[in-house]
Amino acid sequence: MGPGVSHKVAIVRPYIERKTHTEIERTLKHSLTAIKRYILTFSRVAYLTEKGYTTKEIAFLPDLREIDEGISGVIPPIQRRPGV
Repeated sequence: MGPGVSHKVAIVRPYIERKTHTEIERTLKHSLTAIKRYILTFSRVAYLTEKGYTTKEIAFLPDLREIDEGISGVIPPIQRRPGV
């Protein structure tokens, strides 16, 4: 597994499947700090998606600049909902 999108998706996908941070760390041999960071970013994006924000709006936020490339492998493209 190389760096970039697939790396982030490989960490977030098991989390969605209810794996623990420790299980993900053991399986992917990645630091717990990085795993927590990727999951926190994903959680923020998921929350903002539910609130109706677009990918571009979310990516504008300082800590979420990599949203277009990082999370799109896990969740479908974000569309703004009417009336939000």
